[in-house]
Amino acid sequence: MEGLVAFRGAKYVQSVTGDTFAQAKEILQKGRKVLYSGTPCQIAGLKTFLQKRYDNLFVVDFVCHGVPSPLVWKKYLGEIIGMSPSSAHATYITNIKFRDKIYGWKNNHFSILSNDNFFLIAQNSTENSYLKGFLRDLYLRPSCHNCSFKSFKSGSDITIGDYWGIQNIQPKFDDDKGVSLVMLNTEKGRNVYSLLCKDDRETTYVEALIGNPCIEKSVLPHKDRTLFFYSFYNEPIILLINKLTAVPLFVRIKQLTVALLSQLGLLIFIRSLLKKEAGYS
Repeated sequence: MEGLVAFRGAKYVQSVTGDTFAQAKEILQKGRKVLYSGTPCQIAGLKTFLQKRYDNLFVVDFVCHGVPSPLVWKKYLGEIIGMSPSSAHATYITNIKFRDKIYGWKNNHFSILSNDNFFLIAQNSTENSYLKGFLRDLYLRPSCHNCSFKSFKSGSDITIGDYWGIQNIQPKFDDDKGVSLVMLNTEKGRNVYSLLCKDDRETTYVEALIGNPCIEKSVLPHKDRTLFFYSFYNEPIILLINKLTAVPLFVRIKQLTVALLSQLGLLIFIRSLLKKEAGYS
């Protein structure tokens, strides 16, 4: 059971499937049960590989934003280790958390821990360069911008994800420790879910879609994606990401103004005035 801990948590990197499709087929043919989890395209790939239905196969995918380039991740890690104060001796990474919830779900952090229990990095998602580039679609795989497996086309039994926007849908259920979104796609999925020990609330698909548009829609590539890969080998990766994801000053001023007006309770009032000025009822 302790081995299952490694499966938990967000991992914004490309996984290596290796020969797991063949392993799954061999185990299935022996009559044993298999649970296979992965991105929607990996689940679709597994089902195509198997070429037949197996009642003892259970597949889980997740709401996928997209998969970033593994070369970008490798170069980023190299820079982080190189900048470490302990780089004078052998430094090994012992733990990586893409969304460490030590400060809460909404204030999650990206953290990397070294072999001498030193935090090589601990930043929130708006500070960390790698997360900024990933979330702004700077270096996703080209196929992710035109994904063929959105809208449950992978054939998974269950689709999981973070329930972004839960504070607007079920505010009393939001404890800032993380709320999962679970979508039951097949009868097999419903049967398995009914056996779990859980604290849940039912919601509508439309409500879930509001905070998770990636269920149905592929993200557009960053406007400077081509420039990023053109400059990739000639510039430090962290500086390059920060440069291409920098928010213009006028946008930052607008964001701060909206946030301030919202805190003062004036945002709705001003928006209503603007609507009246524009001739809307």
